Amino acid sequence: MTQLPPAALIFFGATDDLAYGQIFLAPRDLTARGVLERPVIGVARSDRTREQVIEQLHLENS
Repeated sequence: MTQLPPAALIFFGATDDLAYGQIFLAPRDLTARGVLERPVIGVARSDRTREQVIEQLHLENS
């Protein structure tokens, strides 16, 4: 495997309904196919914990 330069996908507004329903679908599918080899970072202003956001992602995209 070749060394990739440091980079990441950063999504602002990561706890918004659009993020759950549309935006996170593409990185999830690319990762599942082994195409996306970069970290995905979600940034949001929310009272939710990391675990709550992950749980919501699983519920919305299952």
